[in-house]
Amino acid sequence: MNILDYSPMPKTLVSIIPKGFHGEVSEQLLISDVQADSRDVTPGSLFIALCGLDGDGEKYISNAVENGAVAILVEEDHLCSVLNVEVPVVGIKNLKENIPSITEKFYNSPVDDLSVFGVTGTNGKSTITSLIAQLHALLGIKAGVLGTLGYGMVNDEYIDTGMTTPDLVKCQRIFAEIVACKGKVIAMEVSSHGIHQRRVENINFDIAVLSNITHDHLDYHGTFENYANVKRSFLLSDNCKSCVVNADDEDCRKVIPELQDLDKNYVTFGIDAEDAMVKAEIKKYSPSSIDAQILSPWGKADICCPLVGKFNLSNLLAAIASLCSSGVKFNKVIRAINKLKPVEGRLQKVDSPAEGLPSVFVDYAHTPDALKQALMALRNHVSGNLWVVFGCGGDRDPSKRAIMGEIAATFADSVVITSDNPRTEDPKAIIKDIVQGVASDTAYEVIAERELAISLAIGNCSANDCVLIAGKGHENYQLIGHTKVPFYDYHIAEVALRQRAQSTKVMP
Repeated sequence: MNILDYSPMPKTLVSIIPKGFHGEVSEQLLISDVQADSRDVTPGSLFIALCGLDGDGEKYISNAVENGAVAILVEEDHLCSVLNVEVPVVGIKNLKENIPSITEKFYNSPVDDLSVFGVTGTNGKSTITSLIAQLHALLGIKAGVLGTLGYGMVNDEYIDTGMTTPDLVKCQRIFAEIVACKGKVIAMEVSSHGIHQRRVENINFDIAVLSNITHDHLDYHGTFENYANVKRSFLLSDNCKSCVVNADDEDCRKVIPELQDLDKNYVTFGIDAEDAMVKAEIKKYSPSSIDAQILSPWGKADICCPLVGKFNLSNLLAAIASLCSSGVKFNKVIRAINKLKPVEGRLQKVDSPAEGLPSVFVDYAHTPDALKQALMALRNHVSGNLWVVFGCGGDRDPSKRAIMGEIAATFADSVVITSDNPRTEDPKAIIKDIVQGVASDTAYEVIAERELAISLAIGNCSANDCVLIAGKGHENYQLIGHTKVPFYDYHIAEVALRQRAQSTKVMP
């Protein structure tokens, strides 16, 4: 079965909502789906109009009805203010607290049939969730993924959700789809927004992973400490059974004493930390892999990791620790590692049309630490100069722009500053903020048009150089104003490499 073929079994509204509801409802009224986003409503849906951190759902009741909603749920105290609605409106006391029960009854508690792996952290979430799911699939266990890249079964095309961690209603639907496809595991990204807005507090996680904590989302959380506390709180919650923590990250390590106080099961991983329970000793960097020895409580083994960069080896350690903590045999996990595939837009090497061309990588790095880690990782894998093409997103934390400019100038040999997703900001103003962090004696180039910046970097570097195109990764669009304009770094780089190959052939 394909996920797109999934259709839940209709149920009567009165069979899934709490007793003592307010409103007139026919006992025969059938519900074909449950949604909390009016844009996802289809004919026969129940629309839950939530008010809270995610917005005021009651403003979208008319949209939901237009899209085919046959009933509306609102907070009991708001029932009198919802007027002139053509379908039954039902008041539920403590609506948000009752959503887990409502959705579980409708979708037949799908999470009970899944092992749920939750991954939070600033960077690496998409890679770790993909590695966890891939390893399960390679061991014959059907697995799904949910996160920034969308959701779906391993090796299938993913479906976009519009956010890293969807609301609980959408999560329950996704869990049901995974189960319908015979999935036994789901690895999902857990964002700081999702934690703070309580989107995951009613999901029981078998394994909770904390990958790292670095500068990000301060426009939302206010301070780094607030942000870090939110990340760590995920592992401390009652709905997380066992935890996996990055021992190389000092801000991650701060959660360990608290886990000990709560008597929680946990495993640490790391490359540099001497006390990490799951460790890797790097033997050799190759152009597209890393040779290393894995040391763990379950055994030790030599591996060839088919990924690029030290931080990706760290991501692999997190995945190994997660599977083994859940009961999967260490030797089975090790045997599957050489069959892993890189994740789209995560230090993804662009296919070269010919020999003698520079190496080009596309990466989603859009935070200071992610950019630094990507550049440091590639430095170990290339022999020539390291180029970076990057920008910063508009309408997002402006404090990281100068920091990223400084990092680019420090860790790359050639810097090209360009536009990212400017949204409603002036791209030139964003670039000006980035340049503030670049030392006055550093050579850099500003090319605001991203396609031109990528093409010129690939066209002008030497054959043994490496170009990192950072910031957008898997995204196949640019956000300019309020418009999504088709744009895919990988394809732009492919074209530039082909043009360079053709121009090389005609040279005397």
